[in-house]
Amino acid sequence: MVRLAATGLLLALGLTLAAGCSRSVQVLAPDRDAGDVDGGRREDAGGAPLDAGPAPSGVSDIASGSGHVCRLDEGELLCWGTNGSGQLGDGTRVAQLTPIRIGTRADWVQVGTGEGFSCGRTTAGELLCWGENSNGQLGQGDVVDRLDATVVPGGPWATFTAGQAHVCAIDEAGTLRCWGHNFEGQIGLADPFGSGDVLAPTEVTPGTRYLDVSAGDGHTCAIREDGRMLCWGRNSDAQLGIGAGAPIQVREPTLVGTDTFSRVSVSQHHSCGLRDDGALFCWGEDGHGELGQGLAVGSGTRFDDPAQVGVRVDWVDLDLHWFNTCAIDQGGGLWCAGRGIEGQLGQGNNAASGVLVRVMHPERFARVALGRFHACAQDGPRGAVCWGANGEGQLGTGDTDRRTLPTPTAR
Repeated sequence: MVRLAATGLLLALGLTLAAGCSRSVQVLAPDRDAGDVDGGRREDAGGAPLDAGPAPSGVSDIASGSGHVCRLDEGELLCWGTNGSGQLGDGTRVAQLTPIRIGTRADWVQVGTGEGFSCGRTTAGELLCWGENSNGQLGQGDVVDRLDATVVPGGPWATFTAGQAHVCAIDEAGTLRCWGHNFEGQIGLADPFGSGDVLAPTEVTPGTRYLDVSAGDGHTCAIREDGRMLCWGRNSDAQLGIGAGAPIQVREPTLVGTDTFSRVSVSQHHSCGLRDDGALFCWGEDGHGELGQGLAVGSGTRFDDPAQVGVRVDWVDLDLHWFNTCAIDQGGGLWCAGRGIEGQLGQGNNAASGVLVRVMHPERFARVALGRFHACAQDGPRGAVCWGANGEGQLGTGDTDRRTLPTPTAR
């Protein structure tokens, strides 16, 4: 679930944005030092230390849906993978096994992907979406699919997030608006069960200003101007982080704990956030080790409240999908936890991990984007690598072969 730091919004609020953001992590047991896994420095397949290479610069953006990926290349938009709903935005429903340029614009600054749709934000603060629209996720006031990018009314927008079938965006004044699928109350309107989907951008908690937001499958979390986190929607697996005994659905924004956060990312069964000091916290279901707490994979344990992952306080960004969590540290190291049967941990094998393990690649990353069973990462404005499941061409390698190590896309 994609999110780019809202620079324009932060300037408007007189705040300072910490430099560097991404989505990747190295899994560590809670009492181990950074860079030390299984008692020693992990190396890539060629024997080169993983901390080799320069820190990333010229950061761009990348996003993964369940079977498609979009990324930015110096303002241009490239997409690949499945395209049955027109989610690639090339005016067709034809899948692409390698990245193709979408349109002629070169002013994209943020991209986000949902289940069968995509959205992008421009330097002028325009938000455009395309693809599946069965739940109104394109924000057009109807449920008609679009094969080409279509402007969402409102803005100028400072940042946005695309969930499975709903979207939330923050404008430059800090106002949060959401639209799309609302069965679980993920739009956050305090409406009764059965109210139906929301087909156009609708304000959440009028009068409140927000800094960051992340949309998952059936729930949403956002960070308020004062750094406090609020979550709402589905809570069947404690993914809202609001404590034991909470209802399985909460249809209005509800405070999470007492800490203040700078970033948030949510998926289907779990959520994570970066505290102001760079500590990583996660909560919800831990069935595949995705919370990084070092518990036995498959234990089915869940955390009703935010729990710190390890002791490190140098995380700068993160991304989640169904059964995985990835985060990036200040040095550009990418670390992931959770399910690994498709090779999505980037370890050269199919093992799962209940702690964050460093992705086996010598480069330092600037962005990471998780799909359902795959991952992609970008180390600057040009160049991306992907790994994991590839049955729909979502790795961009020109074939449908699975990869267990990061592999460059065709462009």
